[in-house]
Amino acid sequence: MERVYGKIRNPDENSERTESDRNGLTEKLIQSYENRIALQNQLTLAHDREMTLLADKSKLLDLLSAEKEEKCALMPLLEEKEKVPNWLLRLVGAR
Repeated sequence: MERVYGKIRNPDENSERTESDRNGLTEKLIQSYENRIALQNQLTLAHDREMTLLADKSKLLDLLSAEKEEKCALMPLLEEKEKVPNWLLRLVGAR
């Protein structure tokens, strides 16, 4: 029976041990809650950092898009400049 159910305990011994077990479990539970709170705080900070980085990324993509649009707007001016005949450019010495 002891192999299956464990050693038989004396009820007086059990009450003393139970009190110390409760104290140990209470301390472990408190530590567990403190760890959980710390992890939640770290998760919140990481989430805030991620949101900040995503906002920065969005701003940079907007700036890049605006730069690209500006470059595309200037492209026709470059094409018009290239319409000047080559012989004229060579004569003036532009190339």
